[in-house]
Amino acid sequence: MKGDLLCVNGKAVSPSDAGIDFDRLLSCNFVYQKMHVAGHRPLQAAAHADIIDTAYKTLYGKPAGISGTLLEKEVAILMKENRYPMSGNLTILYLIPPEKPDEEPVRVLSCEKQFIYRGYTMRQSGLRAIIVPYEYPFAPFRTAVSLAAHTYADDYARRKGADVSIAENYAGIMTGMGENPLYAVVGNRIYTTPIDDGAADSMERMLCQAACEKAWVELIEEPLKKESLDSYEELFAVTPEGIV
Repeated sequence: MKGDLLCVNGKAVSPSDAGIDFDRLLSCNFVYQKMHVAGHRPLQAAAHADIIDTAYKTLYGKPAGISGTLLEKEVAILMKENRYPMSGNLTILYLIPPEKPDEEPVRVLSCEKQFIYRGYTMRQSGLRAIIVPYEYPFAPFRTAVSLAAHTYADDYARRKGADVSIAENYAGIMTGMGENPLYAVVGNRIYTTPIDDGAADSMERMLCQAACEKAWVELIEEPLKKESLDSYEELFAVTPEGIV
């Protein structure tokens, strides 16, 4: 949040002392994860670490050297130094590639906002959404380019009187509610677009799969298309805050 300290490679620093060239940051292809932090601990830390490490290794050719244990340690530093409450917080981890290929990525943690609830919740929000056609390279991963695309699309949706945007790639497939996995409900079945068809891998996607298995609900990976909207009983997305 504005005015707060950042955690850079395990040290709490002010943005002006972070030692990061923000002009370069705006033009580089960093990878990131948005995490729900409750009680000063990131939920599903190991899963977040595994996903972002896979993204970094795929895009930059070497492991990021990050683990769930490291994430928990550095998130705790960020929470303590900024005196955040023990309730829920949306915290972002950025991995910024180094200038020299043999160096480790720069790890930056920042807090975007505070949640009303601590832990994942189901919000009866009734969001208004519009479908926005756009896509970007490296769709399975959360990167600087995907973040910029989703931000532009959501801003456009709000200017049109909606709350959120639903991304539709150029193959006519709905890939997510912005950066969050999108699901359609038909009877006792839930449908979602496969990663191979443009959806991004995410911890929220893993959570929904686990919840469906626990509830004995059939989850089917099948491209979601706007032509099928009339046959869907409901659309929902899984976000770092929960289900909307």
